[in-house]
Amino acid sequence: LIEWSKFSGAAWRKDASGFYYGAPERPAAGSEYLAANGLERIFFHRLGTAQEQDEVVFARPEEPEWLPWAAVSDDGRFLIITVSKGTAQEVQVHVLDLSVPDLSGPGAELTALVGDFESTADVITTVGSTFYLVTDYGAERKRIVAVELDRPARQHWREVVAQAGDTLLDAHYY
Repeated sequence: LIEWSKFSGAAWRKDASGFYYGAPERPAAGSEYLAANGLERIFFHRLGTAQEQDEVVFARPEEPEWLPWAAVSDDGRFLIITVSKGTAQEVQVHVLDLSVPDLSGPGAELTALVGDFESTADVITTVGSTFYLVTDYGAERKRIVAVELDRPARQHWREVVAQAGDTLLDAHYY
């Protein structure tokens, strides 16, 4: 049973060992329905364990307006955390490689694919360690770019579909 996860879905690990979800801190007793929503964090819940044992995967206590959302890539290899700031459409995108054997050890840190709030960025899919994004960075009507996990800086992005005369609303990989 997961309590106090109000605005989050469950992003299941491919091995079905558990899922990632967002939740604020539990409100003080007696103010459960009166307290403001607290800082949203991303947790990992392993099946068969108590919620108190859930691991915090992403938290930015110094940024109370940040709203993270967790997803697992289609191949199950990556945890993708998209962060918005309030209601703005511009986002950050952070990635954790779930294939690293010890997620608490070296090499198991989040990598920022988009480390600022200068653009929109929606992950379409991953192929190996390449992420395909729909973004408006450098293209107000949007374009599709390929971002390599080991070289995520924008100067290394490779354009796959250029901006066109019409706005690109969405893209899917099948």
